[in-house]
Parts: sequence; structure tokens; C-alpha cells
Amino acid sequence: MKTIRSFVLGIMVLLGISSVPAQAGGHWGVGINIGFPFFPCYPYYRPYPVYYYPPAPVIVQPAPVYQFVPPPQSVYAPPAPVPVTSHAAPVNPQQSEIDRNIYQLGDASDRVRSESALQLGRLRASQAIDPLAATLAGDRSPLVREAAARALGLIGSSKALSALQQAAQADADPTVRHSAEFALDVIHARG
Repeated sequence: MKTIRSFVLGIMVLLGISSVPAQAGGHWGVGINIGFPFFPCYPYYRPYPVYYYPPAPVIVQPAPVYQFVPPPQSVYAPPAPVPVTSHAAPVNPQQSEIDRNIYQLGDASDRVRSESALQLGRLRASQAIDPLAATLAGDRSPLVREAAARALGLIGSSKALSALQQAAQADADPTVRHSAEFALDVIHARG
């Protein structure tokens, strides 16, 4: 019997089982000792990994060189700006808009040139007849030439008759010819 008791005690020691006196009532209990406290509800947060990257290599390049390419020249050069002196009269806001639109007849964009021509016609700017006639005769875009013909019709001056007759007879684009003929009819009806 002594051997059985020694055997059981030895197995209990090997397995880590120990007999512990219970707190209440003098009963004996058996418990398992794992070696660290284990709490199943203990919150455990895994730390995020930290990545180490080598520093980026330094690349040395020459700076890009941009060259200014002037826009293509228009058939009409805008007038030189008038210097303002202290004795100058205040500028009419409509006159400044007319000057701006005459200047924009030389813009590189077809859309800007056509809008400027139409705006000059809406403003009935008689000083814009010569630039509009030059645009009608020599602009590369049919859209801009057609807008110049419409603008000359809106202004309605007999000064534009020769440019409109030339465009109505000789322009390569049918819409430009049609607009020039219509502008001629409008000018003849007025006058």
C-alpha cells in the first residue's frame, strides 16, 4: 500500500497537481497549476507590426527648360496701350472692353477670337470695323471669319461693305459666305 501511495503521489507531483485545502468547510480540493495566471476574459491586443524601410535614394536631375513660343501672329496687330498721365480723363468702361476685345482678336484660341468678334458687334464698336474686316479677310478659322461677318452686320456701318462683299463672293466656307450675305442685307436694309 505504501508503494501505491508513493506512486500516486509521484504522479501528482509529475503532473503538477497538488492538493489544496479548500477555504470553506474544511474540504479538500484538487487544482491544476499551469505556471502563469490565465484569465479567459483578459483583453489581449496584439501590437501592430512596425516596418522599417530604407531611406529613399536621392536622385539629382537637371531642371527642365521651357522655351517661350510666341502665339501665331494675327492679321491685325492690337493698338499700343495709351500711357495714363495724371491729366488724363477717366476711361469709359465700355471703351476699355472694346479695346480688350480688339486685343483678343489676336489670341491663339479660335473660340476666344470668335467670342471677341461677336462682343465687338454687340457693343456696336465702330472703331472695330477695320480689325473685324481684316479678321474676316485673313483669319485661318472659318468659325472666327463667320463671327467677324456677323459682328460687322451687327455694327451696320457702310464702311464694312467691301469686306463683306469680298467674303460673300470668295470665301471658301459656305457658312462664312452665308453670314456675309446676311450682313450685307442688314446693312442695305438700314441704309
